[in-house]
Amino acid sequence: MSNQTSLINPTFLKSALDRHPQFVTPNISVREISEEISHLNASCPLFASKNYPELPDYPGANMASGYMLVVSESAISADAYNPTLNTENMLKISDILGIVTVPDILQAIAEKKPGTNFTVVDVMNPNLLTLYQAQAEDIFSIANLWRQSGIYPILVSDTSGFFLGAIAPSKIVQQLESLESGENWLKWHSLKNVLNQKVIPALLSDSLAKIAQLMRQNQGSYVLIFEELNAQREAIAQPEHIPTPLGIVTDQDIVNYWAIGLDLSTIKAKSVIDHPLPAIGVAASLWSAQKSMGQWQTSALVVSSDQGEFMGVIDRTSWLKTLDPAEMYQTIAQLQQNLESKTEAVNRKNTELQAEIAKRRKAETTLETIQKNLESYVAECTADLKVVNEQLKKEILHQQEVETALRKSEAQSREQARQLEIAIEKLQKTQAKLIQMEKMSGLGQLVAGIAHEINNPINFIYGNITHASTYITDLLKLLNIYQNTYPNPSQEIEQIIEEIELDFLANDLHKILHSMQAGAERIRQIVQSLRNFSRLDEAAIKEVDLHEGLESTLMILQHRLKGKLGKPNIEVYKDYGNLPKVECYPSLLNQVFMNLLNNALDALENKEPPQLITIKTRAFTVDNSQLETTEDSEGVKNYVRISIIDNGRGIEETVQKRLFEPFFTTKPVGKGTGLGLSVSYQIVVEKHSGRLDVISAPGEGTELIIEIPVKPTHHPEPPLFEKA
Repeated sequence: MSNQTSLINPTFLKSALDRHPQFVTPNISVREISEEISHLNASCPLFASKNYPELPDYPGANMASGYMLVVSESAISADAYNPTLNTENMLKISDILGIVTVPDILQAIAEKKPGTNFTVVDVMNPNLLTLYQAQAEDIFSIANLWRQSGIYPILVSDTSGFFLGAIAPSKIVQQLESLESGENWLKWHSLKNVLNQKVIPALLSDSLAKIAQLMRQNQGSYVLIFEELNAQREAIAQPEHIPTPLGIVTDQDIVNYWAIGLDLSTIKAKSVIDHPLPAIGVAASLWSAQKSMGQWQTSALVVSSDQGEFMGVIDRTSWLKTLDPAEMYQTIAQLQQNLESKTEAVNRKNTELQAEIAKRRKAETTLETIQKNLESYVAECTADLKVVNEQLKKEILHQQEVETALRKSEAQSREQARQLEIAIEKLQKTQAKLIQMEKMSGLGQLVAGIAHEINNPINFIYGNITHASTYITDLLKLLNIYQNTYPNPSQEIEQIIEEIELDFLANDLHKILHSMQAGAERIRQIVQSLRNFSRLDEAAIKEVDLHEGLESTLMILQHRLKGKLGKPNIEVYKDYGNLPKVECYPSLLNQVFMNLLNNALDALENKEPPQLITIKTRAFTVDNSQLETTEDSEGVKNYVRISIIDNGRGIEETVQKRLFEPFFTTKPVGKGTGLGLSVSYQIVVEKHSGRLDVISAPGEGTELIIEIPVKPTHHPEPPLFEKA
């Protein structure tokens, strides 16, 4: 805001002066002016929706100020309903007979019998508060007069007694809201210090006539509506002892209904109150309360605590309490306390800085002393060095051969250092690649080594089982012939036959050999799967059957597919299509399969049965010219799709957006590096010109889709790790 007018500046009140108030004559019906007030200030749906005719446009037609000045008929024109100032002479203060406000009308409604019609003279307040223009110094003096007299508004005249305008609380608030200083003043004060805690209670079933009586008896401008009350039905000054009200009815609401001729005794409070209840938090500022009353189109708001408990009521004149000298002194004391606290903190900091400066100066003095001592010591050492230098010159002549050798050694050391630096640089690059490719590359090396070490001895075992079986069969045949030829062996042989259980041994040997042969065959299959998975001998791009890679990966993960803690095994459903051989880097794709299947197993780790992983493969055709994709065409398929689907907990959309970022993981610390899917994405997209997508929703499982061309559209980059 650019307007910087001070609250104590006389120009503030000059700007807030209402120079064109509404004038009425004493003989006008109160219902007529009430209808006008209802039309201009209606807040409930009944009045907001009624089609009242537009009022004539004349100076002072706005009733937002909430009052009318009653003047003699000689001072205005003949039109009683649309009075305007007589242009021949200015209006004098003596021509103003009184003031009519909404509380005055409510007082008359409460005192008169239903259906009684009365005029302005019956309700006006003849007590006027008048100031000369020079006496209207600032807002604080005006507020003090309002508190002492209780009369609103204050009339302002010149020294000759001519009327210049009126100062009303509503105009002061409008001026405050338009100034930066006024806005800051309202924002500084919280509702806790200005709210009204006196409560005039009424029931939902009470009529407006009864509520008008309550307002008159308690001299209030509003009542709070409750569902039920105690037997006393009196004003309450301790709001913490009452429940949260259901609504609020103001004197303006009652006047509005009376103005349009409705019977107040037949209208209940429940049909008048707003829904929801016009309320505001106790921590809000007076500025916020004024804005809220404007938005709600009401003259009062219920104030509640952070827990929703009733605290009191704020109305359009509550801001006057902020201008109370006691309140101002309290505010000034608080500001003084804050200033003293900050001054004390600055002084404390200044003392600390002074101590630090003294400490540093002492350190500088110590350093100067040390420097002088050091210079003296250096001078002494220099003299000694000159003597030693002469001696060294003589010795140098005898050590030239040694120096030459040292130079050669130094050159060699430098070369070695350079080579070591190159090696370290290569090692760092390799290390970065190892981190990028996660632990899968190390696993491939390990698997290949284990497969190689196991393969040789298992071939010996597998190859010799057949010979051992033949030999044992021959021996058993010979033993049988011996038994038939010598049916009566010696006692020692019979004893050994009984000890070794010869008959059982002969029958069980064939079973043992068969079991050994099956076990060796199983080990050979596992070794072959390990070799297929690692494929260290296939570092170059070549045509492979992707189903073999999937099967090898599943073979390695057999231990994770087995059920734990009494749970059944994880089922793997294979929906394999007819795939052509694909030109790719086999070992890299095997790493992708391993990463995706491991993630699927992790997703099923804590899931209740059934636990299912589906692997689906299809070949399809992509027509780049028409951008069409089809799986049913009979032409040559140029793409393959591998889908790995689990029925786990699914992935949230926010996590899906970051799923392929390096080092992003949702697994606990120490269980995942966050590189698995990132590396897989690089292998599929960058190395094979393909796509890696995810389809998932919380509670519906996850599907990871790999799509790569059967033949690369361009020559892919070499793999990250070359065969040693």
